[in-house]
Amino acid sequence: MIGAQSSTVIRRFRPSDEKTLRVLAPEMLMRRGTVLIAETSGQIVCISSYNVIKEKYGEVRIKCIKAMRPLAKEIVEANVEALRGKVEVILFYTPVSANVVREVLQSMDAERRYTVHLMRGKLPRCEPQRTVRDFIPDDMEDVLRLEAETFDDYWAWERASFYRINAIPSIIFLVAERGGAFAGYIIGNVAGTRVEVLSLAVRKEHRRTGIGTALICELAKRAREMGAHEMVLQTAEEFTGSVEFYRKMKLRTAGIFEVYALPL
Repeated sequence: MIGAQSSTVIRRFRPSDEKTLRVLAPEMLMRRGTVLIAETSGQIVCISSYNVIKEKYGEVRIKCIKAMRPLAKEIVEANVEALRGKVEVILFYTPVSANVVREVLQSMDAERRYTVHLMRGKLPRCEPQRTVRDFIPDDMEDVLRLEAETFDDYWAWERASFYRINAIPSIIFLVAERGGAFAGYIIGNVAGTRVEVLSLAVRKEHRRTGIGTALICELAKRAREMGAHEMVLQTAEEFTGSVEFYRKMKLRTAGIFEVYALPL
């Protein structure tokens, strides 16, 4: 037991919870974080999952089934205590409809930083109209420069992360070229019948030239060969044009999350 007050308990995930979580919050299982559950009188009310993303950042996802502010406050505080001393800033993801969690975070002076769309749909069927190939180590410096140009320090990947993830057999890491020059990259992870787009970036001078579409098309083609038929991803409204781009690729918004930053 991590915390208790009258009939309220905040505890860690148990194997017997898996069936319930697959119905109420499947994204918590996908992220493979440490799951905390808040229940009262034996009923699950809030579910959360936390991860250490980098030395600086922790990430917490919270979903409350019932609007019970005291319980929401307890599970927020339990995650803060779990990550205290491990990170400098916690990014809390909460559904836009979760007013009670938002109120708790705002009362703690957390700053709203992003609006994130969870998007999904059938794998696009298209042929890339640009040169797309497998990533090779010689591409790394171009990838890192693009990463720094495109993302802030929360979203940007580090060199070690790229090398580590590229060694995973289920990963598809592709690079696009235009006129023989590096133009962008995409990383996808195939898990069963689903491919998750982990990252996609295109150099400014090559945007709106078909590079992003070519990367998605080639990723979809290879993922289909590995048995996938669905594509999922997360993207933030703060990335100009990203939501509209993925909608053009026939993906739909399955959920919207507000992301609040809380310095420790």
